[in-house]
Amino acid sequence: MKAKTQKILAAGAALALLGIMAASLLLRRDRVVERTDFLMSTVVDQKITGREAEKTGDRVVEMLQELEHTLSLYDEASEIAAVNAAAGRNAVTVSEGTYKLLKRSTALSAETGGTFNLAIAPVTLLWHDAMEAKHPPEPAAVSERLRHIDYQRIRFDDENRSVMLEEEGMALDLGGIAKGYAAALAGEIYREADIRTALISIGGNIYCWGAPKGQDAYRIGVRDPQGDAGDPLLIMSLTDKIIASSGAYERYFEYEGTIYHHIIDPDTGYPCETDLLSVTVIADDGALADCLSTSLFIQGRDAVLDILRRQQAGEDIGYSLIIVDETGNIYVSPALTSAVSLAEGKESAYRLAEIPPK
Repeated sequence: MKAKTQKILAAGAALALLGIMAASLLLRRDRVVERTDFLMSTVVDQKITGREAEKTGDRVVEMLQELEHTLSLYDEASEIAAVNAAAGRNAVTVSEGTYKLLKRSTALSAETGGTFNLAIAPVTLLWHDAMEAKHPPEPAAVSERLRHIDYQRIRFDDENRSVMLEEEGMALDLGGIAKGYAAALAGEIYREADIRTALISIGGNIYCWGAPKGQDAYRIGVRDPQGDAGDPLLIMSLTDKIIASSGAYERYFEYEGTIYHHIIDPDTGYPCETDLLSVTVIADDGALADCLSTSLFIQGRDAVLDILRRQQAGEDIGYSLIIVDETGNIYVSPALTSAVSLAEGKESAYRLAEIPPK
């Protein structure tokens, strides 16, 4: 009887142990979380796989909400709005992250010859109203706003971490860099979390971490600039990179037979005239990728081909490019050629072209 009781107890203990192990394995199983939010004035999509997928997605959303309240041109309580409101009068102390981003943005404005310009807000605000009214602004209004976009008149005080716009009427707009910067911050959160893979799109600025099960990289679609959203022109295999694209297809209106898109040339104050359909920049640095995608779109085909020739000669410039010109030629950085292919059905309108000599 005693031996029988011991066997029963042993069997019960074994079953309990199996139950604990099963519960433990269940807790350790990867979860897949997909969510869509509207943040930073755009759609944000996340797909995360891992034990901490849900918590990690929440952390990213909290970070984006904080950035939106800090960097928004349109939020009167933001640090950027405070700097803009004090233009021509006094300096404003800002948080460390905002201060560093503003200094970086000023440096990038200089490096791109002003084709990226963080002081463009007086003009972009004018065109923001024009987009809503579907009517271009008066030329005199554009000329007046252009007088107030000199990024060299931004003053920084490192000791007090303060920023001052020297002239009344100046204003800052980080819209051309903030989403790429945010994608990079999301990447930091993903890499520190207990997750296996993650992909985020912030208004088309994409960061991918890890790779889907059974694959060694994510397969990312580059939009057809003459197609609908979700219609890929190219497929590229990447991981742990930020992808930023610019093109005239995102926001535009037509007035009296003329198309007015949202990418403004700081030299003219009007939507840029370019011989490119789209520019995609792939980099580790999200702020750089976002900034350059717009800057190079404005600069045009010849400027980008010069960069590609430098890469072809072996120069490492810290990022890769995919450009589509108005004739349907697609030019790709040499380091990317093996990772990029045309999407099915695109061969009749587009072609992967060799980088032409100077």
